[in-house]
Amino acid sequence: MFGHITQCTRCGKMKPEADLRFVQVWNIPPDVLKKPLQWFVKKAGGSSANMAPVGAQLVMVKSPTANADVQTAVLEAKSIPEAEALVGAIEKWKVGIPKMKAKVISEEDFENLLEKSTTCVVFVKNVPEDIEDESDIKNMGKDIERAQIGHHPQHGRYAIIQARSHGAARSCVDVFNIPHSSGVMTAELMTVYQQEMVLKGSSQSASRKRNGQRRSRSRRR
Repeated sequence: MFGHITQCTRCGKMKPEADLRFVQVWNIPPDVLKKPLQWFVKKAGGSSANMAPVGAQLVMVKSPTANADVQTAVLEAKSIPEAEALVGAIEKWKVGIPKMKAKVISEEDFENLLEKSTTCVVFVKNVPEDIEDESDIKNMGKDIERAQIGHHPQHGRYAIIQARSHGAARSCVDVFNIPHSSGVMTAELMTVYQQEMVLKGSSQSASRKRNGQRRSRSRRR
């Protein structure tokens, strides 16, 4: 089991702490992107150095400051303290223009980043009522395999879109991030776990409700 063991403040029992051996790095220069693991190992003092990472994975993510995809690297450190030391070292190295930045992330965060770099599922929040059903969504985007509309107490009226490829999913994110009369519709890539959590807490889609109402009226006739 990775991570430290910590005591729960509520029940007093010992439990594993999040595995924070991973470091996400962005603003990476092109020469570093060619061989990220070798570059960071050498910069840290060689493979025998405590701070030297033991793994590296390039992951495409959405830029927090611009509407574009950017390449980041996730480094796996030998221990949690070494991950923290690596973040501090990267900040001190001041490599690149703009300078490389880094932060410690958990193994769960890393897995989510990896999944979002390949997922074909898009989550759209604040969907207006004039987008009535799956056919309306398919008319707005390209290479959409299926879609469903529902309502969630936190996210409001939403749509979950299954695209035919990761590229098509990223295109859907751009298409569905638009303002409308009731506010702003926002879209983002979605992991399987996030999808399960949304569906668990949501009500059935409006289109299903309408279909059920039609069937009940037909029975009364």
